[in-house]
Amino acid sequence: MPDRYHPDRALGALFEAVQRAPLFADAKTFADALPREAPSTLVARYEAARHQPGFDLRAFVDTHFDLPRRVPPALLANVQPDLASHLRTHWPALIRVDDAALAPTSSLLPLPHPYVVPGGHLREMHYWHSYFIMLGLAASGLMELVRGMLENFARLIDDLGFIPSATRTYHLSRSQLPFFAPMVLLLAHAEGLAAARTYLPSLEREYAFWMDGETEVSAEQPAVRHVVRLPDGTLLNRYWDRLTTPRPASFREDVARAASLPEALRAPFYRHLRAASASGWDLSSRWLADGITPSTIHTTDIVPVDLNVMLWILEQTLALLSDGPAAEQFLTRSAQRAEALVHLTWKAEAGFFHDYDFVAGTHTPTTSLAGLFPLYAGLATPDQAQAVVQTVAQHLLADSGFLTTTAETGLPWDAPYGWAPLQWIAIHGLRRYNYHPLADAGQIRWLTLNESVYLRTGQTMETYDVQSLMMAPTYPPQDGYAWTNGVALALMARRPAVAAPLADLPLP
Repeated sequence: MPDRYHPDRALGALFEAVQRAPLFADAKTFADALPREAPSTLVARYEAARHQPGFDLRAFVDTHFDLPRRVPPALLANVQPDLASHLRTHWPALIRVDDAALAPTSSLLPLPHPYVVPGGHLREMHYWHSYFIMLGLAASGLMELVRGMLENFARLIDDLGFIPSATRTYHLSRSQLPFFAPMVLLLAHAEGLAAARTYLPSLEREYAFWMDGETEVSAEQPAVRHVVRLPDGTLLNRYWDRLTTPRPASFREDVARAASLPEALRAPFYRHLRAASASGWDLSSRWLADGITPSTIHTTDIVPVDLNVMLWILEQTLALLSDGPAAEQFLTRSAQRAEALVHLTWKAEAGFFHDYDFVAGTHTPTTSLAGLFPLYAGLATPDQAQAVVQTVAQHLLADSGFLTTTAETGLPWDAPYGWAPLQWIAIHGLRRYNYHPLADAGQIRWLTLNESVYLRTGQTMETYDVQSLMMAPTYPPQDGYAWTNGVALALMARRPAVAAPLADLPLP
């Protein structure tokens, strides 16, 4: 893939001035704007004009840039009588066709096949979002679109060696929670293993990306890029980003949060923020040393439960699709990872899986739905699953679904918010261990919330307040919203008739 336009690098002081002003409700607006002339020309004009009397920065931007539009939401006038009908008919509003003939000053990466965008100001294909979108596309009978998105991800791996967290140039320094293997398995479920095996080279390259650094780690240097070496020599992984600068699409917020830090601590702070974005959980008490204050973020010090479960699934998928010695090698690696992961992240006194701070040598304190990933993959023992279920029933099941964490910090990936992908993981993790009443309760409460907000607003949202029947005030509000739609449709395909009241749930 040829070198493309990076807005923060190409525009330099102009980019920073616009973001600091601030001219727009969110920093992503200008990061996605399309310069009408060569960036170097615009930077020169800006430098010549900005000290002139009466210089108007907003007028300069309006003259020299085409601003992006939000993906339009559904309208109340178009509300279908039921949510499922609306969701199936709403897909076309979220589909984009990228003809690979983008302007050289676009930050968007070219892709060969149509794809679904999340909605709102997220106007590009996003990595882990797409798996949950694909679930809904499959439930809607749109497998051709699923295959096209899978082909897009394979192309990104071929071109870049990994899947960026989203298809913008400013996301090229990191990947995201790896769901490519489940995407391939979704295709295998529909078309058989032969169809899935065509993606084996891409799966192998993605695995190599995540394991890059495994030959460099040592007792003296226990972490290199995504790879962490435990004291016994076992390898697990962490979230990582290769850059140490503010995120272009969150520039204003990142700079404001770093302002109280000494200059020497700002670069590692930005890397921790970027690594949190690689998790998809940005921001959450999971990554904060004090559990509250964003400036205490230390994401790269942490071995996360969810990431390592998803890499175990990748190893298992590679073993399934490979032959002979290669299959045996991936089986061995997956067994080593499973043993190390369960041993390291199980917090016996809490009866729950917790992320592990490998620098401090202790579990992190946050109880979160990331602790359901071992159940989702079937890695928990029956006794561990029983303890997890008790914690979920007592602390994470709310009136309208499962809480993201038990911590109320005001951050988006904490209580009282609930997110569609985590509802899916929790529900299926509970079902895998036959805890159907608790799974049913979470599922029906979540779908009831989706339907209630839809009937009042004509929209589905990125995230919801699961302690009420209200949508959450997000950052900024995103509507239309594709992964919420996908999970809802997939859950509706297996919808229990009645949800047990919380008081009636049998606890272990």
